[in-house]
Amino acid sequence: MGVPLSRLVKRHLFRVAFNQLPRKGPKYNGAFQGDDAGNWTLGGYLRSGEWDWDAALSLANYNDRKNLMVEGATEHHAGFLKALHEMVREYPELGDFVVKFDGPWIPVPKLLTQHAAESREPDWARMHFYHGTSSTAAERIVVEGLKPRSQTNVDPAYGVGSNAGAGRAEAIYLTTQLGMAKFAALDAAKAHHGDGVILEVIGLNPDFVAADEDSKQTSAAASLARIGSIAYLAPIAASKIQVILRAEKSGWIPVK
Repeated sequence: MGVPLSRLVKRHLFRVAFNQLPRKGPKYNGAFQGDDAGNWTLGGYLRSGEWDWDAALSLANYNDRKNLMVEGATEHHAGFLKALHEMVREYPELGDFVVKFDGPWIPVPKLLTQHAAESREPDWARMHFYHGTSSTAAERIVVEGLKPRSQTNVDPAYGVGSNAGAGRAEAIYLTTQLGMAKFAALDAAKAHHGDGVILEVIGLNPDFVAADEDSKQTSAAASLARIGSIAYLAPIAASKIQVILRAEKSGWIPVK
């Protein structure tokens, strides 16, 4: 790990990064890189090996282009949240930005209020998770609950449209990242027919949470911070599940 850059050097690099992209008026241009401990620096748009995450300018025409796209961390990542506090102090204009992980845009001020979670274990029982599946499977799930494939003998659906692995048969995979859940739901619809459906799950038992192996982390909390996904090693009662979105030709429609 390199020595953190001085404020003077950071400002110099920021001015360089600020002018790297075409500008239309006084728009912000820049990229940041950081590690799990909350150290950060200005950097390029591809994460180098010594850094764990990057937050780069998004050219999406959203929030007047005051957007950052984050790779390698989620809104639950303590190091990113710690770094974000310092980044905003250094560059106050970031306070008007929104940030995108693998889900909806989140305003920077809202993310800053999550910094206190840095020293706490996630409150698994109160957190909201998503699970993507097919409408065919959802009809059974809302009655019988969610069960791992080792108990249902259902063929794996995740990755049917790509090279992604099926995961452990004894695990139910849950995510806080809506984009990831939608990907899984569309794969399930291809494999099992019907439409893609998003389930919301609330009320996990901390004794059964584990890391999603795709995160390459050893704990559920670290897995949540890195990719926003965990494995749950027990059935989930129907009373803890509700259908919230359904994929139709016009897009994802809320289910009331």
